[in-house]
Amino acid sequence: MSRPEAYDEKITKLRRTARIAQLEVERVVGLCLETSRITDLLDVGTGSGLFAEAFALRGVKVFGLDPDPDMIRAARCLVPAVSFHVAAAEALPFAERAVDACFMGMVLHETADPDRSLLEARRVARNLVAVLEWPPAMPTDPPPPSRRFDYEEIDRMGRRTGFRGISLFPLTDMVLYRMMI
Repeated sequence: MSRPEAYDEKITKLRRTARIAQLEVERVVGLCLETSRITDLLDVGTGSGLFAEAFALRGVKVFGLDPDPDMIRAARCLVPAVSFHVAAAEALPFAERAVDACFMGMVLHETADPDRSLLEARRVARNLVAVLEWPPAMPTDPPPPSRRFDYEEIDRMGRRTGFRGISLFPLTDMVLYRMMI
């Protein structure tokens, strides 16, 4: 399969209706926005810009970052109203307290250093870091269950990296953690 076909297939997979439903995009965005006034947000690990688009449609000024240049190219085409850049979660190219919130949708388990990623998000956000992740692994789950965090581990990471309040919201297939700064 050529690179363009693989690229198109990856984007199609990330934006398929079933995946959007599984991620509960609208519910997650609503839960993030109910915490405090959020006028600007950094979407860390934006992928194709799915959550960036949903936040932007709610009137939030959004910046999206992803380490994959192909994903950033796709996000720019799909969501032209958002400013997208290539960058890793462990080294965010933003000043301290640059945005009201950081959102990390299905990305923490993908990072090389989850603690460093949370520290960076906390550094950049003024009020909130929201983390959407898989629930803890169950014996019947497909591999790799080692790439899932249990609730206590996320809580420990959050406290270790300086968050003052961590709320857990179990969704149908995911878990949203709201970490207050």
